[in-house]
Amino acid sequence: MSDFSNPDVVFNLAIKKYNKANSKYNIFKINHTLNNTEAQEEFTKAKKLYAYKKNYAKALVSAEYISKIYDILGDEYNENLPNMMDIVNFYMKLGENIQAIQTCDEIAKINKEITNFRGCRLAFVKMAEIYKLDYKSKEEYETWIKILDVTDIDSFSDMSKTYEELTNLAIKQDLWSDASKYLSSYLDLLETKESFRWGTNKIILKLILCNVLIKFDITELESNIKKYSQKFPQFDESPEHKLVLSLSESISESDTDIFSEKIGWYDLTNKLDNMMVDFLQKIKDKINSDEIQENETDDQDYTGAINDIAIKQKKESDPDDYT
Repeated sequence: MSDFSNPDVVFNLAIKKYNKANSKYNIFKINHTLNNTEAQEEFTKAKKLYAYKKNYAKALVSAEYISKIYDILGDEYNENLPNMMDIVNFYMKLGENIQAIQTCDEIAKINKEITNFRGCRLAFVKMAEIYKLDYKSKEEYETWIKILDVTDIDSFSDMSKTYEELTNLAIKQDLWSDASKYLSSYLDLLETKESFRWGTNKIILKLILCNVLIKFDITELESNIKKYSQKFPQFDESPEHKLVLSLSESISESDTDIFSEKIGWYDLTNKLDNMMVDFLQKIKDKINSDEIQENETDDQDYTGAINDIAIKQKKESDPDDYT
């Protein structure tokens, strides 16, 4: 009996199994003599090979075997998709995240080719998960854009999850226009489900804040607050509504303390996560920077007025210099 706890033994078995599977695959490709039953048996044997924990060979063999399994099994491939994702998990356990991502990409491409968009989505979601673990927000965001493209629009849960991830990642990267677009779509989606309308308040809050960072205009801010209060009655008098009202007041008064005080009050009952803390800080920074610009403009106007007076006085005292 083979010692499967010995990596060298398992690796050698992996090589033999892969060579055998590869040989049978080539026979099938050339002579079409391998039927689906035999292919399934070979696949089952190969699958058992990478069932042994912490074995680098299993991942190597399985990753190379993906496209061959699809070519041989054809329509039966879909039933084996969970097994394909096991390969990705093995790579992740080994710390080989680049290879895990490449495997996800290959699985996604194969599934897209056969219009199995559900399988494609699962592969992309796993890819986004890996990018998140590696703190690669840009790549994670780009992957979620791909996910949106293959998500069934009739799947409320999948669409909600996708919009939520896209929104948060866009906000993290200061992509305010993108975030606003996805938040608007998310809001439209929730509006179709009466039982989920309670979740709109926080989305409206983020949407209003994004629009403030896109266009820092008090009139537009007040207009948006009024618009969403009328369209979504549950937003009116909500904690989120009170927070944006304090933002409007803070901007009008050029005083971030008003907004800061209301944020503290809001955090007591609606615990803010790190992303929202950073988001709200950017709003406060925007108010402060606008206040500084206004002060600089006032100083320039004052200096200009002083210079005009000085020139006028000099003209009166020495008019020949200005003729």
